[in-house]
Amino acid sequence: MRILSIDVGGHYFKIGIVEERRILKFLKKKTDRKNVLRDLERIIKNNRKNIDGVAVGFPGLVKDGIVFYPPNFPDIIELDVKGILSKDLKIETIVENDANLYAIGEAIEGAGKGFKNVIVMTLGTGVGGGIIIDGKIYKGKDGFAGEIGHIVIEKDGELCGCGMRGCLESYVGAERILRDFNVLKRKRGGKEAKDVKEIGELGREGDEDAIFVINEAGRNIGVAISSLVNILAPDVFIIGGGISNLWDIMEKPVKDEVRRRIKRDVEIRKGVLGDNAGIIGGYIIFEQYGRNKTP
Repeated sequence: MRILSIDVGGHYFKIGIVEERRILKFLKKKTDRKNVLRDLERIIKNNRKNIDGVAVGFPGLVKDGIVFYPPNFPDIIELDVKGILSKDLKIETIVENDANLYAIGEAIEGAGKGFKNVIVMTLGTGVGGGIIIDGKIYKGKDGFAGEIGHIVIEKDGELCGCGMRGCLESYVGAERILRDFNVLKRKRGGKEAKDVKEIGELGREGDEDAIFVINEAGRNIGVAISSLVNILAPDVFIIGGGISNLWDIMEKPVKDEVRRRIKRDVEIRKGVLGDNAGIIGGYIIFEQYGRNKTP
């Protein structure tokens, strides 16, 4: 079986042609946020030769192929991506939350391979994740389970983009790490960073402010992991997404905080598939559910 797997991001589409869980072709295309559906149709038309189906990972709440309130796409409130693509292009299409596809990819073919019950936390501009039980995505009653970024770690804390306060995402997302670092530098008259990657580089060079903000984010991640492990007791907990590139600095404060709160061993690993996780996850979802079924 050969699947076209597409991961829709706020900045780029990640596109892969996948056969037997192996990526045959991979490319990126800049996202036009105002014309995302048009661009999806063009990508599928340009790559549909010898394709058995399409899997799309989309940010936001996704149920029955319908996307609700995707972050970074303010013009979309509710969009039946599956219905439109299937009807217009006459090809079987599965649409799933992008973090769920990332999670199933890492759980089945990445750092969680060989384990049945896995939690994956994705750290980037925002915080997402997925819960894998017996090798399948756990969705809960309404299909929206796994919104890890909105675990409350501080009552009445920082305002989150969702409108609530104290959510994990408002403490460990890329924007928060960058903001905290630059606030410290302004106070000290130092040079501000342009992105989290630069903060990581400075931390590896011994910059105390960089190490401080990364450690603080790590401790907050550890608080959230502790709550999830206490409730679900997974075989392994995986950290992925762009901010996981800080893992060489962040690993110790994350694990120290978890050990402080949970008096038993918890397996915590960095993801290994990178950009490929969601692409492979799309194939696995299509493989699991087959044609004419909805995940």
